[in-house]
Amino acid sequence: MEAKDIIAVDLTTNRENKRPNDIVDVLVNTFDIGLKNMMKQQINDDKIFMIQPKLNAFN
Repeated sequence: MEAKDIIAVDLTTNRENKRPNDIVDVLVNTFDIGLKNMMKQQINDDKIFMIQPKLNAFN
């Protein structure tokens, strides 16, 4: 579509990894860390504008 700029919304921002109580917490933390790293690698483009709302109050 030859867009000049891309506006994206990051719905995973500002999530704090808590100390895990069980294996499910470990898996959730692992998924969040992996997702953050993947997004950092994919968004190294000056044409992408990322909106990052504060979502740390939500699960």
